[in-house]
Amino acid sequence: MFTTFVCATVLALLPILPAHSAPVTPQAFAPPSGFSITSFGVNGSGCPPGSATYSFNGDKTAVNVTFSEFYASAGPGIPISENRKNCQLTFAISVPSGLSYGIASTEARGYYYLDPSVTASQ
Repeated sequence: MFTTFVCATVLALLPILPAHSAPVTPQAFAPPSGFSITSFGVNGSGCPPGSATYSFNGDKTAVNVTFSEFYASAGPGIPISENRKNCQLTFAISVPSGLSYGIASTEARGYYYLDPSVTASQ
């Protein structure tokens, strides 16, 4: 049986750019007054209720999410519903008039377990 566990995702919602700006290279800078993540939610087969925890950074421009039950399994006798999992992250944000937002970066970490007779490649 092959099992994959994913344990954390980090999302940063910077930079903040004027809505009329031409595309630019992202640069880190302080968010404008009035920008913040006002609510956050998770939903999906990989994050049943109570299995994901999250915390915001000090100015509410980034969130760290940890999943305790986000895993998929494959192998003989494993149902297809266990082969793929998903978790949708939803945000409500406060954005000052005239500005837009984008996700500046994400990071995912995880690990896997293989039975002794199983090999894997990437």
